[in-house]
Amino acid sequence: MHVKLRIELDVAVSASALWRRAGDFAAFARIDPFHRAVTVLGGGPRQGAPITLEHRVLGHSFLRHGRILRWDRGKGYAFSDLSARGKRRGFPHVFKVALEPRGERASRLVVEVRGKWTAPWTPRWLVRAWLSFVGAWHRRLLEEALRGGVEG
Repeated sequence: MHVKLRIELDVAVSASALWRRAGDFAAFARIDPFHRAVTVLGGGPRQGAPITLEHRVLGHSFLRHGRILRWDRGKGYAFSDLSARGKRRGFPHVFKVALEPRGERASRLVVEVRGKWTAPWTPRWLVRAWLSFVGAWHRRLLEEALRGGVEG
């Protein structure tokens, strides 16, 4: 089952001010219900850089890995989030973060998650309910983080 979540937030700051927050890759990628730590290996964020992601789900912590797939300074980036058990296991997915200018003091943040649900035994209605819950949770975390933390 293919998965796609999309969150769009209108923010009352310029895209360059929003980038100052979203461009802090490790900190911004932690604004997620499951990401407890994000580390860029071998230096700062750039296309191709390997990353590790510490996840915490239902009281269990585990490491995942990925790469920064795209790094477009001031505009956005994409990164993979893959299981240590293999690229086709444990919900492989890609995050895309995009910033869209909407005027001098307005911008839009778009976060998109695309992946493959790899637990075929899970009823589709339960997967949809879980993804709806997680999407709403992620949106709330982003709104809270951006409410007081973006300076224009």
